Amino acid sequence: MSQNRNSISKQVLAWAAVFALVLTIIPYSVADQSSNEYFESWSYELGDTDGDNQNDIIFFTFDPDTNVTDYVNIYVEMRVTDGDGNWVGDDDENYEIYWTENDTFEMEWFVNDCDDYDSDCEGPFDFEFRLYEDINGYYYYEDNFSESNISLYETTIVPEGVIQVENGVLADDNDGFNNDISFLAHMEDYDVSNVSIELERKVGTQWVDVGTQETDDGETSFKNMTAGEYRWFAEYDDEDIDEGHTFVFYSSTSDENLGHFGSVEDWDEDDEFDDFAFARWSNGSNESINDGVYVELFYEDNNTLYDESGGNGDGFVVLFYDVEEGNYTFNLYNDTSSGDLMQTGWLHSYGSLNTNHDEWFEDWDYETNDENDNGIDDVITIEYNPDTTCNCTVEIYVEMEIYNDNGSLVHWDEYEHEINGTAEVWFETDEWSPEEEGNYTFEFYLYSEGWEAEDSFNFSAYLECGGGSYYCDSDEWFDAWDYETYDEDGNGEADTIEIGYNPDTDCNCEMNVSVQMYVFDEDNNYVYYNYFSHEINGTEEDWFETNPWSPYEEGEYTFEFRLYDGNWNWEDEFNFTTYLECNAESNSSYCFYDVWFEDWDYETYDENDNDEADTIIVSYNPDTDCNCEMNVSVYMSIFKEDGYLAGYHYYNHEINGTEEDWFETEDWSPKEDGNYTFNFQLYGENTNGGDFFNFTTYLECLDNCGNSNDEWFQDVWQNTHDDDEDGWDDTFEVEFNPDTTCNCSINVTSVLSVFDNNTKIDEITDSGAIYSDEYDYFFMDWTPDYNGTFDFILNLYDEDNYFEDSRQFVDIELHVRSEAGEEAWFEDEYYEVDHDRFEVNYFPATSCDCWVKVWIYIDVYYDGDKVDTISEEMYIHGDEEKWSYQEWYANNEGYYDFHVVMFDDEGNGPDEIQDHYWIEEIYLGSESNETHNAWFDDVSYSLEDRDSDNREDSVSVNYAIATDSSDEMDLLLILDIFDESGEMIGTFEEFFTLPANEMMDISFYWSKNYTNEEGNITFESVLKHLVDGDTDGEIRVQDEDYEIFYLATANEEPEFFIEDVTGRDIVFEGQYVDYDIFFNKYEPVDDLYWNMGDGKIFYNDKSVSHMYEDNGMYVMHINYSYENTIYSYEFEVFVRNIAPTILNLMLDENVNEGDEVSFNVQYEDVPMDMDNVTVTWIFPDAVLQGNFVQYTFADDGEFLISVEVKDDDGGSTVEQRMITVQNVAPIFTEFVFPSEGEQGVAMDFSVSATDPGDDTITYTFDFGDGTAKLITQTGNASHKFASGDTFEIIVCAIDEDGGETCRTEVLPVALLEQLEESGLPGFGFLGVISALGAITILRRRTH
Repeated sequence: MSQNRNSISKQVLAWAAVFALVLTIIPYSVADQSSNEYFESWSYELGDTDGDNQNDIIFFTFDPDTNVTDYVNIYVEMRVTDGDGNWVGDDDENYEIYWTENDTFEMEWFVNDCDDYDSDCEGPFDFEFRLYEDINGYYYYEDNFSESNISLYETTIVPEGVIQVENGVLADDNDGFNNDISFLAHMEDYDVSNVSIELERKVGTQWVDVGTQETDDGETSFKNMTAGEYRWFAEYDDEDIDEGHTFVFYSSTSDENLGHFGSVEDWDEDDEFDDFAFARWSNGSNESINDGVYVELFYEDNNTLYDESGGNGDGFVVLFYDVEEGNYTFNLYNDTSSGDLMQTGWLHSYGSLNTNHDEWFEDWDYETNDENDNGIDDVITIEYNPDTTCNCTVEIYVEMEIYNDNGSLVHWDEYEHEINGTAEVWFETDEWSPEEEGNYTFEFYLYSEGWEAEDSFNFSAYLECGGGSYYCDSDEWFDAWDYETYDEDGNGEADTIEIGYNPDTDCNCEMNVSVQMYVFDEDNNYVYYNYFSHEINGTEEDWFETNPWSPYEEGEYTFEFRLYDGNWNWEDEFNFTTYLECNAESNSSYCFYDVWFEDWDYETYDENDNDEADTIIVSYNPDTDCNCEMNVSVYMSIFKEDGYLAGYHYYNHEINGTEEDWFETEDWSPKEDGNYTFNFQLYGENTNGGDFFNFTTYLECLDNCGNSNDEWFQDVWQNTHDDDEDGWDDTFEVEFNPDTTCNCSINVTSVLSVFDNNTKIDEITDSGAIYSDEYDYFFMDWTPDYNGTFDFILNLYDEDNYFEDSRQFVDIELHVRSEAGEEAWFEDEYYEVDHDRFEVNYFPATSCDCWVKVWIYIDVYYDGDKVDTISEEMYIHGDEEKWSYQEWYANNEGYYDFHVVMFDDEGNGPDEIQDHYWIEEIYLGSESNETHNAWFDDVSYSLEDRDSDNREDSVSVNYAIATDSSDEMDLLLILDIFDESGEMIGTFEEFFTLPANEMMDISFYWSKNYTNEEGNITFESVLKHLVDGDTDGEIRVQDEDYEIFYLATANEEPEFFIEDVTGRDIVFEGQYVDYDIFFNKYEPVDDLYWNMGDGKIFYNDKSVSHMYEDNGMYVMHINYSYENTIYSYEFEVFVRNIAPTILNLMLDENVNEGDEVSFNVQYEDVPMDMDNVTVTWIFPDAVLQGNFVQYTFADDGEFLISVEVKDDDGGSTVEQRMITVQNVAPIFTEFVFPSEGEQGVAMDFSVSATDPGDDTITYTFDFGDGTAKLITQTGNASHKFASGDTFEIIVCAIDEDGGETCRTEVLPVALLEQLEESGLPGFGFLGVISALGAITILRRRTH
């Protein structure tokens, strides 16, 4: 078999080149410079389609990628060449890729698609792939890859299917005359050899045998035949293929030496052999001959016309594209339909996915009825008769859309039908009633099976709302409303509000309504939302009140209330504006107040009575503008003259703005004499900033004086980790290396203090020796007793317990560690025995609402000796049921004991025993030596055709169960039934007692019901011995059986049943969805009852609208009565979760470094989820939780922050903002300058500054005397002025980001009197003259 069709194929392709090929010119260019696309990876696999153990197809898989952070359109081209470099095939495709996704695509090439028509396609083959970026139809080369020397072999085995034999009259030799009769036998693109062609010619009224030839590579040809009428017969493998089709050709010596043929091919290159081509042409000797052709195409089965074309005299080719699968006959006429019949034949289409027929509404009508008997129609039913041009069965879709007077869509439905062009069929919609009276427009759209629009119709009709219908709308409104404000925190200003309202309705019935409450601030920003559901009655007054609400901050607030009916139709609203202050007593408010040091003082005294102050106490009075209780924190830092930290302390206080609160520090004394600077910083909860003060004073050492060694933390590392592996960090660790200036060994003490909300809750102390310049490793860790966010302070003290250094770690989120020591036990267990196999199943449980790691050990004993141990580790949780098992095989027959033990795990493997139990006297033996006590003596299967459609659909399984046991046996027979996918679709169980040495018969009957598809069904039977009389004890498998049968469907549907309930496909929580019952026919039913599965019940309506308040799987139950019989159905409804919606992000996108910035988010979710929403903020180095958080950016730059709002069902919404943090210049905190100077005498200058960010500060001194600027990081400088004058000294503090603060001081430097008194020693004559001249100028300038 070969793809190379050397005679007819060459001419067919030549004609195809004229009428079928479309050349596409692709505008290529060089690679664009704005992006980079490339082949990330590729691979290929070879396949053997015809099963001859030779590869004939190749599959390429490749992953193109891009560096562009967006979607990119690409074009991939595959080129195939043979071993000589000849082009033999290609393929191409357009794709869309995304930079973060793994975009994997496939291309394949089949060797029988080889396009080398001049010789056999011989490998090996080379494949080259080229990648282009597609920008508005222009292709830019980006990348390529190739694979070479790949061997593929043409198919040799003819596949199963229809063999097509085509023939034509053409010039198949070199004489130029159309006098050769050629045949081509093929199956799609497989050329079939050894097809026998018997050719006959009509002489008079007789048919005379011309000869018989066989196809070679699908082709054969009878050369140089005489003019006349011929017919032929085809046979393959002793079976007839085609017979009796005729054709004629004209003598080569006549003026009309015409060629003609009919062929099936993939002319439109859609990989489907479903295109018919017919052609007629002359040999060119007579140009007056018109190249017209006319073709009639018929269905073979009923000889009805499928299509006809041609006959216009201006073309030599007729094409029929995308012919649907089947057999067809044709008549080919010369020129026009009135021309000579030149050829009849038979063609087979191998099927098309693109076949298109015309469909339309042949007729339609509608009927309205008055269901509530009030004289006005309120129900409508529409019927229609769709038709098609195809004399076959086709599937269609009909969409119905209903619009109200305002043009809003109020109802939509979809129907699927099968129609046939040979029959008239009418369809009818369900009854429909509107929600309110009015004119309604009904639009109907008809679509083909491929959802192509075919036809439509529309009309309008007036309808009232159906009486008593669930959908009928009534009016609702706020009959009255009021509000009350009051002062909850007692500061004389209203800070809390409650609103009351009375919704009413004109319906004298119970009705559900919903009220939405929105609160907006002065800038019309949304700040609060709530949702209320009520049941009201038009005959009563219903008064409802909101919960108390307080704002975050004082201001004017607008309250808006909206009323919706039970179908979420807007009904009424009201709004008002009032002023409220922030409520300091409310836990839900974030009131911001100012705090400051109202006053401060300090006292020094002489503790050791040496007449020098050596001890200090500092007192301060923090205040606030809040008339409430407030927690504040005070940080005291003490610095030595060289700038090193000498002491640190942290105080928490409770203050009240209505009172005066004085606090004192503890006594403090230094280790050495000197000036000490005390810095105090004040912070408060929910405050706008804070306050600070500082002062410097001289103190002497109190005791242990002379020890001037300094100790400090050389290195500190902190980390949190998840010790119990439950997904939450539970342990804080700090490692540090303290160092000392003493060239000796010194004992130091480290104290780790733990704070929660400024309250110390724990403290850990560690001591050890350190040595200068050595690495001294210390480690401390801590885990909480409850979940929370904690602050840590690590202090270092020397051997005399003097403070040396400190580190802080704030906002560390930790969870309780799930200790393995939590109580755990075996909640349930059982075991099974099968010959030499023993299986233990167990359910370990724990009381901890956390993940606990346990070990399960099983010790195996034989004759009292332990012979083996098996084990496994697993995690268990108090809220989950998790079964597990272990199995063990015996090498020797006998009785075994098993000890099952549970250990907890403290992190280093099995630790303490939590629970255990014994399983004793279990007999195990090898399968080959064990004798069954009970067995299947016979298992027979009887297949039946229950619905009499000549297809087996039911099975009766009959067991004969025998035993040789001397005792009766408790047995369990199980039959499990599986479909082709392995899903269990049926099961039977039978518990019974088999008497000793007897036999028992048991039967099961099973039928494939109409909900299952036909296919192979597996029947698995197992017989078990219940040794202890039930399934909780030992179980031994006795026998098994396994069979597979192909079964159809037993179509025993009830006479009247529910076909489907629509609306269940896509359901979201919190949204109303219409559910409609579709019965198999229209009949009245009684006592129709809906139970939606969530407590809501509806009666006597085929269509209901319902909202599921929360996501999950619900089972909808529908019962109805028909002809005194009650029917019950169940349908599953999967309600999907709706993620929360972020309504507003309140934040500043431009802030300063060092500022504590507030972030707030407002969101909404369905009411059932609003109380279980978590908000997570992700900052550059912190993760915070809560609607409102505060964060300090330590440095300037642009930072991307994210907020995730997530409900407890996993739905989440994330928004991001880019925050621009501006650099802030340093602030001078100390400026120590001499008041005057002397020429030539060094003067000391000292300054210090703080930076709001985490920046290093550099200081520059410009002394104004022409000398170079002095640059230092200490803030200390010394300078001598070479002459006397008044100098402007400029000092600048510069942070690492370029922020600069400068200060100018004037310093007089004058030594005129000294120069005048002592002369000018050391100067020569010219030097004296010069000096005196300078002094004269200076005197004039200073006086």
